[in-house]
Amino acid sequence: MNTPLVLLVPLIALSIHTGFAADKDKPDPSASPAGAPTSAKVESVRVRFVPDPHPKARHPTGISAWSALGPFDETAWAGKKFPVSSNADFSALGAGPGAVGGDTMLMANAGIGDTFPVQDKDGHTLGEVFIAGGDDDHLLVEVRSKEGLQKIELRRDKVVSIQMAGSKFEFVFPNTSVKPTGKEQPATSKAMITVKRRL
Repeated sequence: MNTPLVLLVPLIALSIHTGFAADKDKPDPSASPAGAPTSAKVESVRVRFVPDPHPKARHPTGISAWSALGPFDETAWAGKKFPVSSNADFSALGAGPGAVGGDTMLMANAGIGDTFPVQDKDGHTLGEVFIAGGDDDHLLVEVRSKEGLQKIELRRDKVVSIQMAGSKFEFVFPNTSVKPTGKEQPATSKAMITVKRRL
């Protein structure tokens, strides 16, 4: 059957118009969801430090002669050995934010009961840091070096200076922030600590 051309042209025009109208009613995938503020910026939120309620006891690893008592023994850390049980993550002293001129710094993430060394880039251990206690507001820290045992309290974003290996060192328990991924405030069982060597 042959459809007259006069009827075919309006049918095509109607179907094209209906297709465009249907596309116009579809939501724009790049638009914000209904009810969401259109100019909302994603803000960062502070990460809370929530200590493990059952921290592990520290003890020597392998055949290490390391001891939590007595004077600091640099040889226990020689050759990049890790002579004590710990879950700390840390860097060696080097360039970093706020380290100007000949200053160097390290960053560590450590929980209650963790120990980490303060080492230069050549692997010389200048001291060791033990996180003895604390909460989201402050940390109780013990620093052992040739200068002996020094107990310090780190409050959020406050600098505490000590002498270690003949140099001034600044310890900070800084606030850290991340972009939110849910409704709950982000938390970690490892506190960030920065250690800066001033020359």
